[in-house]
Amino acid sequence: ERAEADEAVGKENKRLLDRWMCNDERCINSKLGRGYCYIDVGGAHYNMDQNQQLKWAKAIQQGETGVSIEIPPRSLYINWTKNQGPVDGNSKASIKAKAKAEAKSSIDELKELLLQAPMAPIAPTAPPPPSSAPPAAIQGPPAPPERPRSSSPIAPAEEAANLEELFFRWKLSTVAKDKKEEYKAVERTILQRRYKLAYIKAMSSPQNPMFHRAIELGIPDGIALNFKEDLKLFKTHWRQQSAARLLTSLRQN
Repeated sequence: ERAEADEAVGKENKRLLDRWMCNDERCINSKLGRGYCYIDVGGAHYNMDQNQQLKWAKAIQQGETGVSIEIPPRSLYINWTKNQGPVDGNSKASIKAKAKAEAKSSIDELKELLLQAPMAPIAPTAPPPPSSAPPAAIQGPPAPPERPRSSSPIAPAEEAANLEELFFRWKLSTVAKDKKEEYKAVERTILQRRYKLAYIKAMSSPQNPMFHRAIELGIPDGIALNFKEDLKLFKTHWRQQSAARLLTSLRQN
């Protein structure tokens, strides 16, 4: 009986997917070719994840009152309208464009951090006194001084693979030992998908589709909701480290 019930749910789920695959050219779900949206009578799009699809299919299979392939369970509809919120084609498109712009802005900002540090004035040096000794043999240029290794969890900008790796390297240095494995799993999930800082920041907003994407990927909501504040602290730390490295370099030269 269990197998028959599962098979019946699978059939209903397939009907739902065929019915609610998003074909609206304005919607990013349609552009990515992998999205499903429940569209209400007002034309608002609500993103449907796999758990929501399965819950709807089970409700149909079990004969829940008022539920059909056109009408979702009341609990799902309340969650979409009150918690998840509608994400129509226009708003999704604008969110995607905004995220790209924020990513570029974040990169440009961090690239300019070294230029913002105060520079100490360099005192002029007096010319050496004339010497009667014969000129010394010409030698090659002196070897550059060995660069000290930084103890900071953030590497110099020119050595860094990317900003996202720097962020997680810094974050792992701040969390308790019993939380490190959890954050390492989150780091792997995000870096494998090459999400930029702006997308990571967007995961902290429950109204943003990126938050729901983070939950689908298994990122704990407690971690996702704190990304915005974590990135703010990371940028402050980066500025301090960059300024300190530049001043040290100026003093050595």
